[in-house]
This record gives sequence, C-alpha cells and structure tokens, in this order.
Amino acid sequence: MAFCRRRGYDRASLWTVDERGAAVYLCRDAGFRATDAVDRHTDWETTVPCRLYERDH
Repeated sequence: MAFCRRRGYDRASLWTVDERGAAVYLCRDAGFRATDAVDRHTDWETTVPCRLYERDH
C-alpha cells in the first residue's frame, strides 16, 4: 500500500476467486473489503466465482 500512496493512488483493487482461501484471507487481513462478485464462465462450461476486493487509503 505504501507503493500506491507514493504514486498518488487513493484506492487499490484486487480480483480473486472464492476457492483461493489464502488469497481471500490476505486481502481481508490487509484491510481490503469485498465490493463486487461476478460468475465467470470458462471454456469447460463451468462457473468460476470471482470477487473484487478494494481498499481506500
């Protein structure tokens, strides 16, 4: 986040999938909050739940 602040960004966004428990944990632990969810369709005709995490400075 320090890198973002030095560059003048006031917000950071990260996408991950719900099945990536470690990634979800790291996002939340770093102060990000889930703000959106999208089900992406893959070439295998399955759905992958993606979640957007955002954090303001």
